[in-house]
Amino acid sequence: MKQKRPFNDAFTHLKTWQVKPSDATPEVESRASSAKNLVSDERSFAELMGDVQPLKTDQRGHIQRQKKKESVVVDHEALADFSSVTQAQGQLQTHQDEQGYFGFIPGFNHTLLTRLRSGEFRPQHTLDLHGLRIEQAKEQVWLQLRQSFLKDQRTVLIVTGKGKHSITGESSLREAFIEFVSHPKVRDIVLAYATAHPRDGGDGAFYVLLRRRLFAPRA
Repeated sequence: MKQKRPFNDAFTHLKTWQVKPSDATPEVESRASSAKNLVSDERSFAELMGDVQPLKTDQRGHIQRQKKKESVVVDHEALADFSSVTQAQGQLQTHQDEQGYFGFIPGFNHTLLTRLRSGEFRPQHTLDLHGLRIEQAKEQVWLQLRQSFLKDQRTVLIVTGKGKHSITGESSLREAFIEFVSHPKVRDIVLAYATAHPRDGGDGAFYVLLRRRLFAPRA
């Protein structure tokens, strides 16, 4: 009877075999080094991004864009309006220089006044007073300014004429306008006025800048 040979497991010696540093191939060492670097990079990235919050997404997984904060713009005109309301009456201060007449409420921004005088604020309505008597002209000026104010039309051109055909050579309507625009019921809706630019009539016309209805004093 033949004796059975003991089973010789060809893989037995592999169970106790370990790769020594000297036995490792360059490829194995490279992979091990890459793995260590990857772990180190992940830790560094986690530390840097620790305070960063993830973007919000909607139900579909789309990133929700954050709304930009609106920048605060200082509106000098609005501040002038508010300043005049907080003062007792906000009377127009009338002046004259080589360019003509101009008037404005206390606290009015001089940059806006310069823009008004240069004709930058284009008239939204023009009222021609030629042929009217002074009282008629005052009534028409008041009605037009009031109507424009209610329609939020900010700039009105009032044509008074230069008075070249008058006996005195001066426009009585121009003098009456300057006086009338400071009347209490008129100045409550007026921010400033100024002699018009030559292209709009020069010293024979006036720009009138009206208040915003929001800032108009209550009667």
